[in-house]
Amino acid sequence: MRTLRRSSSPSFSIVASLVLLLTPILASASPSGSGTSLAIASINDADLSSHIYFLASDELEGRAAGTPGCNVAAEYIASELHRSGITPAGDDGTYFQNFKHGELAVKNVAGILPGTDPDLKREIVVIGGHYDHVGRGNFGSLGGPAARGQIHNGADDNASGTSAVLELAEAFSMQPARRSILFLLFTGEEMGLVGSKYYCEHPLLPLDDTVAMLNMDMVGRSKDGYLFIGGVGTSPAWKPLIDQYTADTAFHLEMKDGGRAPSDNSSFYSKNVPVLFFFTNVHEDYHRPSDHWDKINFAGEREIARLVFEIADAVGNSSARPKFTESGGYALPDSMLRGNMTGGPPPSTPFLGITFASEAAAGEGVPVRSVVEESGAAKAGVKEGDRIVAVDGIPVADSAALLEKIRTHKIGDSVKLEVRRGDETLMLEAVLGKRQG
Repeated sequence: MRTLRRSSSPSFSIVASLVLLLTPILASASPSGSGTSLAIASINDADLSSHIYFLASDELEGRAAGTPGCNVAAEYIASELHRSGITPAGDDGTYFQNFKHGELAVKNVAGILPGTDPDLKREIVVIGGHYDHVGRGNFGSLGGPAARGQIHNGADDNASGTSAVLELAEAFSMQPARRSILFLLFTGEEMGLVGSKYYCEHPLLPLDDTVAMLNMDMVGRSKDGYLFIGGVGTSPAWKPLIDQYTADTAFHLEMKDGGRAPSDNSSFYSKNVPVLFFFTNVHEDYHRPSDHWDKINFAGEREIARLVFEIADAVGNSSARPKFTESGGYALPDSMLRGNMTGGPPPSTPFLGITFASEAAAGEGVPVRSVVEESGAAKAGVKEGDRIVAVDGIPVADSAALLEKIRTHKIGDSVKLEVRRGDETLMLEAVLGKRQG
């Protein structure tokens, strides 16, 4: 493959050239059942594959937020929304919501399909996912020291969710709903939900008018029909809809009521927006250089995207908006809540009980994205947004160093954590638990 010529602001022409360069020759999938609408049938394996092949290509170098490769991904997403006839919903008539994260210039991508009902069109259904990943593994990699500097393509995480959002944009362009639909692709999720948090603090459209947020994050590695859906308890509307549209399918569902998870639905749940979180679980390639395009289960992702279309279509056309209800608990599969947060470590590995927010500058420790309930970290008082800078008095510069330090201990050992919380430095003691997933 040719090397992408770098640009701080890639143009649509560069994207178009890369699409021609990278799009493989793919066989079109046959639409399912004769009764399937043209809109649903437009969500197909070939298009999903084409999107993921581009977004997870080496030329984009892992799409770390604020990098040239991530900017090319943003331009590609915008060009695809434009191709589907989706109206720009960003700054100054563009598809981009631009902002700064520290010294990084980053952007969310947003497009809207206006609703068809004169009264309901002011209300918004958000369909979203994050498009960034961890770049060359200098932050957030779970591949160990050998993985640093290698491209982490992030085909499943989250080129899969991004491709599904693009396919739903095309499908809804053929069959608009009564309510407006906002297609949102977030940057900086790997840094701790940066893009979705920014959007929820600076919404392009009023959150009071946002009736639901459907989030797709890692929907490309379903096995045997498995699909996790979180947030089911955030509205009484969700369970009946899910039952209705999965009753005659081959899905093997795992569902959780809680609206919080280490993904972008959490940002909307915190603003009292009903959410659903679609996820096919972690795997041995999660946050590793081996998360490649050719490992995606395209047929499985197609069925997930079609299910999300049906649920979003029902919400978009219902006369009543979904009622928000608070729902405690963490929206993650049981295997992850029991400690298998990465898909890689064996069950006997000691477990601290955190997930990492990515992009820790060297020497500044490990930022905590989330804390698993009832884990050693939770009982010790570690909180989301903390930064772990040392374990047992030994500095840890990044997540790989922290994991290596934890793995030198046994289950049941206590570890002393030096934690930064804002301007405070705290000394906490955590008991390492047992992995059971």
